[in-house]
Amino acid sequence: RTGANCDVTYFSIKCSGNYLLQDSLKAYTVEHIHGTFNSNGQAVNAEHYSAFGSLNPIRLILGGSYWTLTGRDYGYQTAWAVYDTLQFQADSSVIEFTHPTARLYTQEPLHFNNVLFSAVEQTSKVETFRGTGSFNRLEFRKSGIIAGQYVIDSLIFAPGKSYQLDATKQQEIREYFQVIGNNCLSIELSSTVPGQKSKVLMNGGTIKADFIQMRDQLAQGSIGFYAGVHSTDIGGSNTGWIFDSPEDYVDEGILGDDVVLCKNAQVDLDARTYSPGETFRWSTGSADPMISVNLPGIYWVDVSYTDNCRLRDSITVLESADFVANLPADTVLCEGDTLLLDAGLSLLGLTY
Repeated sequence: RTGANCDVTYFSIKCSGNYLLQDSLKAYTVEHIHGTFNSNGQAVNAEHYSAFGSLNPIRLILGGSYWTLTGRDYGYQTAWAVYDTLQFQADSSVIEFTHPTARLYTQEPLHFNNVLFSAVEQTSKVETFRGTGSFNRLEFRKSGIIAGQYVIDSLIFAPGKSYQLDATKQQEIREYFQVIGNNCLSIELSSTVPGQKSKVLMNGGTIKADFIQMRDQLAQGSIGFYAGVHSTDIGGSNTGWIFDSPEDYVDEGILGDDVVLCKNAQVDLDARTYSPGETFRWSTGSADPMISVNLPGIYWVDVSYTDNCRLRDSITVLESADFVANLPADTVLCEGDTLLLDAGLSLLGLTY
């Protein structure tokens, strides 16, 4: 136990055995040299986590913990640095890096659950020295560099930022790749080595892309790699990407699809694009980046940026009575026949 409101300067595990965290932990650094540390779903806030056990067995279990790492990149010492083999169990955890230059480094490949770089300025980096690491979800709200090879379920880039993918490795994205800017904030996507293509592989899933300034990218896989009609193939240096939008493309704007208001509930509307200096003006009069509404209607927002560019978007919040699935009439199927059922809905938060 750490005790309530207790700050620890150096939290170091140097002995064999099992160590179970039973309170939240706030420390300057978490140093892991030996044994098993289980954060047990507790919140952990530190500048650094480092693991270097040499020949000692080291194991880290996160459970449902939310780790907030605030450290900057000092080279050898960074926010997350694993220099030896770590038995790592990410479970349903979230690891948030808050410093503008935060870096996640592992010498051996690890499997992460949800990793977020939440600062909106400067550049962060994920790096694996050898092997293929993985993320269930990796999100950058700032510019970023991906060094090494990864399998990523969902990869999310923010408008107005620059991203580099390792020129010597392949990034496999299995479910969702969001690399969409807007007419105020385009995204720069390039390779770590100019003139040498970095590779993205997708054999399924969804790409949400547009307003990209793209250079030295190679797309491979069984899906259509649509970069968006507003994206630019710089110098004709990209292969496999289609610089157009698919036929069924719908511009969701800042606020996304319309949403249904369930009984006795409220809906959170979020207009953030994670850009420095953005300001907001909602139809409700609010100047906050997010608002909560509990009445049906049409809501709009104006987002202004430091270069005097402005975006405006609206969203319809529907009453539950207006939520109707457009299924076809009853149909008789003969043996061997098939029928495609489409509910015909494009709404936020739906599951079927």
